[in-house]
Amino acid sequence: MMKKFDTQIFSAMRSNRTITGLFAALVLSLLLLFVNFLYLNIQSGYDTEYIGHAGELRVLSQQISKSASEAATGTPEAFGQLLDARNDFQRRWDYLTLGRSETGLPSAPAVLDQQVAQVQGNWNRVRTNADEILASQRTVLSLNEVALTLSDTIPQLQVEYEEVVDLLIIGQAPADQVAIAQRQSLLGERILNSVNRVLAGEEDAVMAADSFGRDASLFGRVLLGMLEGNATMGISQVTDPQVVVRLNEIADLFRFVSDSVDEILLTSPELYQVSLAANQIFADSQLLLENVSTLTMGFEARSDARWINTLFGYFLGIVALACILLIGVQMTRDSASAR
Repeated sequence: MMKKFDTQIFSAMRSNRTITGLFAALVLSLLLLFVNFLYLNIQSGYDTEYIGHAGELRVLSQQISKSASEAATGTPEAFGQLLDARNDFQRRWDYLTLGRSETGLPSAPAVLDQQVAQVQGNWNRVRTNADEILASQRTVLSLNEVALTLSDTIPQLQVEYEEVVDLLIIGQAPADQVAIAQRQSLLGERILNSVNRVLAGEEDAVMAADSFGRDASLFGRVLLGMLEGNATMGISQVTDPQVVVRLNEIADLFRFVSDSVDEILLTSPELYQVSLAANQIFADSQLLLENVSTLTMGFEARSDARWINTLFGYFLGIVALACILLIGVQMTRDSASAR
């Protein structure tokens, strides 16, 4: 009887140890399952934020290129758009490279350092050129405003000179006066072409500005010669009252052209640099888009590679379920043995 009692006590103790061990395994597996779930949830949130910012950077890289090109051609609102896109890109890029305290986002993982460095190099060049364009906003807009006025003024000068030619022919003026008046109309066309070349900001922009200055100076000297005479240039004074009235009207119109010479000569090199910066941004933005896309794929691959943690979570769930079943089986056996 005593031996049977001792066996029951030993079995009960062993059962208690088994149940205790299973409970400990259950608690541990549930704790690890919670920690694993929490880790996956946090990392998934980070991945979503990383990929979201990187996706916006792709859009902004093209917005910067578009706004830079429009700003270089004198579109006023493009400067504000360029500034906003530049600042937004920098803000989001800082989130990826420095982290974001508001959401607890850490900086991009070290495994993506190479992709980050490539984007950083592209962005440094684009940002420098964008800043150069923004710094020249006043010059670009002022010069384009001048050019727009010249585009309206010079055709008027040409029309006025065509009427001068007609009046000189009707009044049977000397042939040399008629020829000089005709050349003035052609010279006005050449002045307008030079202004357009300056605005285009191409390699010959500075030369075009010089041509504009020389042609405008020549136009003014010939105009004055027709009004007052200039023996050195071989220009005789016009005496027809109707023609003189027209020439004075031309002189009033030409005053704006003359006053614009210094501004165009001084600002044409800066406008060329702005055009150069816009062209460089266009070239770099394509590479920036490609490298940001590569970085985005890196973030996505990092997210996809976390399947090991997901499988580990499933494993822990199975372990917890097994512990519950075994505890149930053990308690059932204990209950049957106690009868």
